[in-house]
Amino acid sequence: MKLLIAEQDRDFPGAFTALLSLDGHDVTTVYDGTQVLTRIAAESFDTAIVDESLPRIPHRELIETLRKDSVPVIVLTSKRLSADKLQGEILANAYLPLPFLPEELIKLIDSVNDKKNSSGKLVFEDAVIVPSDFRLCGELPVTAGEIDVFSALLKNEPINNKRSGVYISSLNAKLGQLGKKTRIRYLINEGYRLVRI
Repeated sequence: MKLLIAEQDRDFPGAFTALLSLDGHDVTTVYDGTQVLTRIAAESFDTAIVDESLPRIPHRELIETLRKDSVPVIVLTSKRLSADKLQGEILANAYLPLPFLPEELIKLIDSVNDKKNSSGKLVFEDAVIVPSDFRLCGELPVTAGEIDVFSALLKNEPINNKRSGVYISSLNAKLGQLGKKTRIRYLINEGYRLVRI
């Protein structure tokens, strides 16, 4: 897989480039937003990993440009992930709060690309997510984490995501915004379930 890492800390990419290369990835490293746009214009990438505090071009503008070019974006953030953040108009495919373990980054890269390359759709009542599109009901963007939570709920599987509360709150808000009757509720003795309200 061809990866673009955009991180202003020049020590960070070196360590992760070696790790990702050992995992079979072809890694290109840049250090500011202008370099991201130059590289994206010159060659194609399977995924971009972008530092939220990257200089010269705001990360939101980079996300918008990359997603228009169908390049999945993982944002490295020093801020706590919140449901409000996941309801923004310009949304990355995934967020990885710092600090994180190398295995978390590798797992997230694989997860995002599995979704990008999937051909199915997730449906419950009036709620539909097409993982390859990263959109709820074809309208609002969703993250890989939100897709994972929705998929687990559809299969009545336990939710194994440490940020599941954030994803559930965000999905419920988005479903409400779209006027859908589907919600995620906690049921006694059953746990979280998709329900019709």
